[in-house]
Amino acid sequence: MSRRTITEDRRGAVSVLFAGAAVPIVGVIGLAIDFSVLTQARTQMALAADTAALSSVKVGSNDFAGGDTANWQTVGQANGLQWYGAQVGAAATKNPKTSVVTYNLRSGASSGVPSVALSRNGVQFTSTVIYSGSAPATFSGMFGVSSFPISGQVTVTLSLNAYINIALLLDNSSSMLIGSTSSDINTMQTITPCAPESTNSGQSTSAWTGPTPANCTTSYTSSSGSPPIANKPPQTAACGFACHWSNDNQTKSGQPDYTQYDYYALARNPAIGAPNFSTYAAPSLRFDVVQAATANVIATMQTSELITNQFGLGVFEFNSSLTQVYPAAGTEASTDLASGLTAVQGITTPVVVNNGDTDFPDSMTTLASVLTKGGDGSTPSTPRKNLFIITDGIQDYGTRTVGSTMGPFSTTAAVNACTAIKSMGISIYVLYTPYTPLPYNPFYASNIAQFVNTPPTPNKIVQALQACATAPTDFFEADLPSQVTTGLQTLLQSAVLSAARISS
Repeated sequence: MSRRTITEDRRGAVSVLFAGAAVPIVGVIGLAIDFSVLTQARTQMALAADTAALSSVKVGSNDFAGGDTANWQTVGQANGLQWYGAQVGAAATKNPKTSVVTYNLRSGASSGVPSVALSRNGVQFTSTVIYSGSAPATFSGMFGVSSFPISGQVTVTLSLNAYINIALLLDNSSSMLIGSTSSDINTMQTITPCAPESTNSGQSTSAWTGPTPANCTTSYTSSSGSPPIANKPPQTAACGFACHWSNDNQTKSGQPDYTQYDYYALARNPAIGAPNFSTYAAPSLRFDVVQAATANVIATMQTSELITNQFGLGVFEFNSSLTQVYPAAGTEASTDLASGLTAVQGITTPVVVNNGDTDFPDSMTTLASVLTKGGDGSTPSTPRKNLFIITDGIQDYGTRTVGSTMGPFSTTAAVNACTAIKSMGISIYVLYTPYTPLPYNPFYASNIAQFVNTPPTPNKIVQALQACATAPTDFFEADLPSQVTTGLQTLLQSAVLSAARISS
């Protein structure tokens, strides 16, 4: 081969050049891979810390608002740590020598157990999560890098927006004046056959289909003034409603004129009806249960205030019309909860003829004119507003002689009334107390049972009340007395925590 051939031969040059560039090329690729692992691990830990901070502050504040003022921080911290581990999706290992726990991420990175700190300032709860770990430097070792450190801090603040007005709308119509349990209804029907009011046509008791009541030891004439006649059969029949249907409904305890007593008076004191009823304990009525549960929830508001004057209270009852129970008409709500509690405990039943009807649309329309728009709850002058409706969901209004409007709260007027309240920025919560069946009562059989016992499922009453509530979760059904109390407490907690705001 000639000298020229040798010097001009370029075969193998690329191999030499590639061999010289291989090391930096491999290094760059390795750095890219390591950087990808680092980015993935950093993102995973940051997301886990965000989740831990958010969850811990929500759970901790919720626990505090629920009354656990001693352990809420521990509860929230434990929840945050649990969520951190779940979010990184890592298996935890413990060094047998140092007892240090680490999370081994799927990417090959590792994380120490973060610190979760919770604090409270009035209605603001703050969670701070500090975390650290490292990502492996698999290829970067050739440049003297063994691992990449990862660390960060997340702070989340939750404000309960604590200033809240709660308006309680209590159904105090005749349907809420039946026995609260089947046993109470049986007692009510047992003590009413001898009452002068059992001839009342409004209850259609002449069509009584139940068992024939035992003879009354004494029966009473309506207004003749004649002395009682012994051993006279019942005038007509029994009634399960403890309500006022006649003009002579003024209770005059201790006087011999028993014509002054009606079903409500008998429910409160069975002994006034006939001597053989003196052994019966007064039945508990459905409104008694609602009244007690309402008093209980106001007491909870008193003990749950995180700041002074956190809660404002307004109490209304409705039957054929709306009545403001507390505070005085012209004032929407008051922060004097003690006086509100006293007012609720002093509620009595209607004493005017036909005042036991249930005119929901007109009552809600009137209430809408009393309430004002809800705020964000950040200041006493801009409280969040909530309306609690406690009812059996049956409308019954008009005149009994001309004809009544009967049925669930699903009429156009009722729907519009609910919509009008919600359009004011007021959240509506509904506690539904189902009608307890009244065996043998013709009024119940003719006017109520068709809405309570017939399809669809859920029945039209439930559908109407759920639609009136702001959200499906703002509806609660309670049958037994204990469930009514639990239901109101549940709605209170939902109202208190529903508009918490989170910032980070």
